[in-house]
Amino acid sequence: MSEIIELETKAVEINAQATSITIKNQATYDSANVFLRNIKALQAQVKDTFRPIIEQAHKAHKIAVAQEKEHLAPLEKAAALISSKMLAYWQEQERSRREAEAKLQAKAEKERQEALAKAEAARANGKETRAEKYEEKAASIIAPQLAPSIDKGGAIIKKLWSAEVYDLRALVTAIAAEKAPLSLIEPNMTAIHAQARAFKDTLNLPGVRAVCEDNLSIRS
Repeated sequence: MSEIIELETKAVEINAQATSITIKNQATYDSANVFLRNIKALQAQVKDTFRPIIEQAHKAHKIAVAQEKEHLAPLEKAAALISSKMLAYWQEQERSRREAEAKLQAKAEKERQEALAKAEAARANGKETRAEKYEEKAASIIAPQLAPSIDKGGAIIKKLWSAEVYDLRALVTAIAAEKAPLSLIEPNMTAIHAQARAFKDTLNLPGVRAVCEDNLSIRS
C-alpha cells in the first residue's frame, strides 16, 4: 500500500512539473527528453505494481463469471424450453381460433349473399318492401370475432421484427442511387485504416483520403 501511495505522489508531482516545462531551445528539448524518459520509467513501475493485482482480480472475475454461467445455463435452457412449449401451444390455439373465425365468416357471407339474392328476386317481382327487409337482414349479418381461448397468465406475446441482408451489393447500389438512406451502412474503418497503413499516400479509395499525423514516441 505504501508503494502505491508513493507512486501516486510521484505521478502528481510529475504531472505538475510537466505543466511548467517550456521547450524553447536544444537544451530545454534535451531536458524534456530526459523528463519524458523518467515518465516512461514511472509508467513501467506503475504497470509492474498493479499488474499482479489486476491479474488476480481478473482471474477472480473470470472464475465468478464462469460459475455464474454454469449455474445459469440449466435454468436458461429450462426457461427457453418451457417458453417454446408455451408459445407453440398458444400458436396452435390461435390457429384453431382463426380457422373457426374463418368458418363463421364464410357462413355469414353465404347468408348475406342468400339474403341479397332473395332481395333481388323480391324486387324483380315488384315486392319492394320484402326486398328491403332482405337487404336489412343482409346488412345485419356479421360474423362474430372469437375471443382468445387461452389465458396467457401474464405472458406477453410480441411480434419481433428483424432484417436480413441477403444481397449487400443490391443494398449498396440502392444507397448509391439515393433510393435508401446512407445511414443504413457504415464504413469498415478497421479495414480502411489497414489499407491506409499499407498504401500510405498512394491510397486510392473513392471517397477516402489518407491522413498522416506526426506522433512522437520514445523508448523507455
